[in-house]
Amino acid sequence: MADEAIELAAPQHYWNRRPSESKRAFDAFCIFRDSTDRKLKTVAQELKPPCSVANVGRWSVRHNWAQRSADYDCYIDDQDRAEIARQRVSGRKRRLAIAHALEGLSAHAIREWQTRLAAGLPLNMSLETAALLSKTAAQLEEQALGPEKDRRYTKIVVTIGEYPTEKAYEDELRNRADLPGEPA
Repeated sequence: MADEAIELAAPQHYWNRRPSESKRAFDAFCIFRDSTDRKLKTVAQELKPPCSVANVGRWSVRHNWAQRSADYDCYIDDQDRAEIARQRVSGRKRRLAIAHALEGLSAHAIREWQTRLAAGLPLNMSLETAALLSKTAAQLEEQALGPEKDRRYTKIVVTIGEYPTEKAYEDELRNRADLPGEPA
């Protein structure tokens, strides 16, 4: 059995040719499925040689063309959405690579300025240009990775009444929690 070749069957989709469907009926279905108007009259006229609308109508009902075409449309839509998602991921990677390159360029420019400034030499790039490079790099990185979220929380204490310290207020809250029938 290890030496036997295993044939992989083509995926069976609902819109593929059915065993009971003649080649001519399937050709007619393909015309229907791929047409923009999906009218039986159009299929009858485009079929070579042409066929009667009544015969095309019988094939349509017998082989459930409407549902098969709808399933095919959903499949094509899924394929299109998957391709768009792949393009988005690729675009994010491209923008991130550009952002990193621009960050490197702006860092190099800053180091060059620092060196030139320390040596008393004039700068070859304007400060606005370097700032624009740095800002653009940060924007591209944020687009690719999403905005940075601050993970820290600020504790806010609101004191109502007259307590000399925060500790005195917290002690009072603890004392109230110990009393039966008192809300905490």
